[in-house]
Amino acid sequence: PKLVKTYATFEPREFFHERSDGESGSLINRFARYIAINKKDLSDQTQFNIKYSTFYPIYKEDKFLKLVENVSTNDLPKLIVYTYIFRSKTEIPVLTDVLNALDEECTHRVTDQELTVCELLSILHAWMYLLPNKITKTTTYRTIMPKLLNKFNAHPNHNDFMQIVFFMGLWKQYKHGTDFMRQFIHANIETYLPANELNTMDFAILCNATYKTSVKVLNENFINRLIDEISNFHLDDPALLITFIKSARQNQIKSEKIIHHLKEIIFKNDEIIKSIDFRGYAHLFAYFADNLICDAEISNFFIEKCMNRIHQEYEQQEQISHFQSQDFRTKDLATFLWCCAHLSINLNDNGEIISEIILQKIHNLQYKYKSNELIDSVLSLWMLNCKSRELVKQIFTNRDIIHTNNMDKMKIESRKDLLISCVDIEQSDLFKTIGNVKGRNDSALQKLRQAPEYLVKNRPKLQLIGQFCTDLKQKYQIEKVSFVHQIQHLNISGIALEFADKSLCFIEVFDESNSLSDNKTPIGVFNLKLRLLKHSDCDICLINTFEATTDDDLKALLEKDIQDFLDRDENKNSIKI
Repeated sequence: PKLVKTYATFEPREFFHERSDGESGSLINRFARYIAINKKDLSDQTQFNIKYSTFYPIYKEDKFLKLVENVSTNDLPKLIVYTYIFRSKTEIPVLTDVLNALDEECTHRVTDQELTVCELLSILHAWMYLLPNKITKTTTYRTIMPKLLNKFNAHPNHNDFMQIVFFMGLWKQYKHGTDFMRQFIHANIETYLPANELNTMDFAILCNATYKTSVKVLNENFINRLIDEISNFHLDDPALLITFIKSARQNQIKSEKIIHHLKEIIFKNDEIIKSIDFRGYAHLFAYFADNLICDAEISNFFIEKCMNRIHQEYEQQEQISHFQSQDFRTKDLATFLWCCAHLSINLNDNGEIISEIILQKIHNLQYKYKSNELIDSVLSLWMLNCKSRELVKQIFTNRDIIHTNNMDKMKIESRKDLLISCVDIEQSDLFKTIGNVKGRNDSALQKLRQAPEYLVKNRPKLQLIGQFCTDLKQKYQIEKVSFVHQIQHLNISGIALEFADKSLCFIEVFDESNSLSDNKTPIGVFNLKLRLLKHSDCDICLINTFEATTDDDLKALLEKDIQDFLDRDENKNSIKI
């Protein structure tokens, strides 16, 4: 007979290959200990009335089930904690049945009894102690969270607020978790944040929870507090700094104060820097990339630090297992590559090394449920002109890579579509092998594809140059001027000029929308567009709007390029940058 009576939350195979890497000692466990010690209600001094030996080891399943049913609600969390000891002393199938039985019993108590906030939180703390990386899978957790929100509103207080924020922050990658967190934060943050009730650790937990559940905090006090925490950060605690940086990225905060302080930390604070691992560098680098910072010294720093770890991984390829090292995760590699691509940083020969590492990780099934990270990495490499045919094939033909349906499916599909467009244009023979997988018959390049309005309306310089082109139609015998979107899924609009002799000239506008902070370097995706158009033998005139101080200057630049195009007798397939 099975211990579990009606349903099973867990299956034995979930525990056969589990290890504690990333649990014990991790930031989330540090937060859990802090919450349990500082925020949990410890006023109830009632002694527990159960002993470990009463329940474990299990000799008769029916007797164990009866004991679980009869244990008091006050003692139920203690029994869950006792199970942590039993976990290391029993076989996995038995453990799985015990966990399912406890989950079922807790769910019944939560559903059938009117438990207090303290009792509900005590159950969650116990499950967090027993299964820190699987608590959100339990039916108990998903049953408790809505009840906690309702009960909190009746008696709101700081400690319960922090506990609920922490536990709700575990419910990541699920729409319900995001919706609950958004409602709870927006309803209560004004009560606790302006009153300075949150210390630095409290605020870090709040930032981590909203980041994990993908919730933007639309609150001025929160934004100002986050900027202050980062710009005044002097603790030898890189984990908290990275937590704040991730939240700043999540909330799209652009701050000169943060940039300045991060530069000071990078070049003057060795104590923090030497404690940062690869994923920490990736997040810091990404903040600079988000802010389009073109700074050779900063970029070289991150490239050096990250490539040192990448070369170390490359040298240890034969030792790479199915388990993913927590300081070199596939998602952090994807973030690093995105930064390089976005900032138009040349990886030189390192692209081949990274491609080999990714292939090895695919072989070891580290991308099995992370197709989004693989697509991001391969697209970034392609943007950097590191074109791995084998990696592209893996995305579309490897059955071990499961394309999951998650919250970011639309974003993942758009990046995959852009990658297909790149392959179609630059490696058409490879495209033939993957085109049927996608089922896409239309060409990636259509020179006169009309640009949708949203690609034009937020680019005033593009619109102005388009108007100039219209005004110059008669002077240069231009038959038609149109805003075009030549490359499918590459969302940067240009201008097509169709002349009387049927020749085509494309005006690409280098402006604030596609420039890094130096106003000289294009962002990665704009560089990609220019490269793809050049590969397709398109005649391009690149208008650098930063070279013009007035509208008349801009018009003069345009006229000069149009005249140069018309005067071009030889080598028409050229590009001027």
